[in-house]
Amino acid sequence: MFSALALGDGHGDDSETPTAVANTINFCSLKDGKTMADTEKVMSMLASWAEQNNPGLVAVLTPFYRTGGREYGDLMIQSFNSYEQLPALQASWENSGQKIQAAMDKVLDCEVALMNYYSSYTHPDLQGSKDSFYGVAMCVPNEGTTPEKIGMAQAQRSKAAEEANVRIHMALMFPGMGTRALPEGYGRVTTWADMEALATSGNWWANEGGWKTGQTYSKNVAECSDMNLYRVNVLKQFSSDT
Repeated sequence: MFSALALGDGHGDDSETPTAVANTINFCSLKDGKTMADTEKVMSMLASWAEQNNPGLVAVLTPFYRTGGREYGDLMIQSFNSYEQLPALQASWENSGQKIQAAMDKVLDCEVALMNYYSSYTHPDLQGSKDSFYGVAMCVPNEGTTPEKIGMAQAQRSKAAEEANVRIHMALMFPGMGTRALPEGYGRVTTWADMEALATSGNWWANEGGWKTGQTYSKNVAECSDMNLYRVNVLKQFSSDT
């Protein structure tokens, strides 16, 4: 799913500044009387528009394992682009996307946030994947924790995942714009290639001591929430020249 997001994966010169991509998130709730079936036509319209106008990745996320979190809506529409692409993308939407916007407004009530997304590791099985599972833990840094320390901890976690050949994607997500109502801190994102990868990770965490890494992270870096889990449906992959 996220192959083109591997912009700061811990390889190469450690002095290099990681590069963030713009992660636009629409938190959408169904209007009264509408169902998920009503969104299918709108998402099809959005996918067709994105194929012609959005060089980035566009995906729809729906709750899979979730308690609470209703403030984030019934579905999330996410797109990932370089910041350089945003002006042309917005101009295209205003020029040719208004019919889709009107169709969305009949079905969904949405709020939009712009996040800074730093990819750190992507297993090859997620390159081009269209059906995966996404979770984000919100983390509040401990007193004295610097951004550099957060980045080093993420690089260590990513290296361990790569060495173990874990079939996941990992990233950090920091607030950008329109995020006033979101929880304090930053997001630690994990995407699993499929249900098998998810179950393997769950077993490692529960039965093979993986939970100890969570305790260490909480002690040394940040206190993080448990994850709610979403199923990912990719509407449009990255363009080949992205």
